[in-house]
Amino acid sequence: MRDTTAMGIPIPENSVPMAKIKGGLTAAIGLGGMAGVMKVRNDVTDEQLARGDDVGWYDPPEGTRARRATDAELRRDGVKP
Repeated sequence: MRDTTAMGIPIPENSVPMAKIKGGLTAAIGLGGMAGVMKVRNDVTDEQLARGDDVGWYDPPEGTRARRATDAELRRDGVKP
């Protein structure tokens, strides 16, 4: 909505203020209007759901996230480090 004001268009009275929450793999997730975040897990118990516990962010298995390549890996792939 902020970009709208830069164009001289007023923000509607019924607009939702923007907010940010801390993300699992990102610094922050911008929220507002029609946005939402859904957390999906297959290790959550019915008791946790009934209590409304925050199950936290997904922790990806070791070796499944991108990382900086080592010099040896770059050379192996024909890239000059």
